[in-house]
Amino acid sequence: MNVHTKEFQKIKDVERTSNLTHVAVSYVDHDIVVFEEYDQLNQTGIYYLWKIKDKSLTTLIDRRPIGTVPVTQVARSNQKLFINYEVGDSLYQIEEFDLETWAHQPIESENSGFPTVFKDHLYYVQIDNTALTTKIVAYSLNDGQKKVIDQTKDDQRYYVDLLTNGHNLLYLVANNKDASFTFENKP
Repeated sequence: MNVHTKEFQKIKDVERTSNLTHVAVSYVDHDIVVFEEYDQLNQTGIYYLWKIKDKSLTTLIDRRPIGTVPVTQVARSNQKLFINYEVGDSLYQIEEFDLETWAHQPIESENSGFPTVFKDHLYYVQIDNTALTTKIVAYSLNDGQKKVIDQTKDDQRYYVDLLTNGHNLLYLVANNKDASFTFENKP
């Protein structure tokens, strides 16, 4: 809906092939919308990019088959999208999409989540479900170098989200010992 004119505009018809089809919006800003159409019965997950200004719709990712209900996170830096999505059985990776050239490439093939752009880096959590540890990784948007900036060492404390308020990077930490969640503030 255009908040100024109060008019609705249809972006796309849902390819309803089962009773378990849904659409989930993963990212919105002033000129784009990223959303997924998911059909659990037919095991399809299709990600679309809607450009608001020119009203164009582009398929970003077409995944078939997909097993579980996806959890997708998207971050943006200028003309680059960073999409975290399931590529295998509970394996999530981060892929970079160039909005000008449509080129894309994986930037993290290890199990990961919660991509967040802060200053000149993409930050994300790398998750090791076997060792029960998590790492905060900083990926330089300038040269593509990765650096682990923090990590947990056991299953008593682990990172479950990253956020930014524009001034700090905020880590949401789960503490198993006392069943609590805390935010840690990293400048």
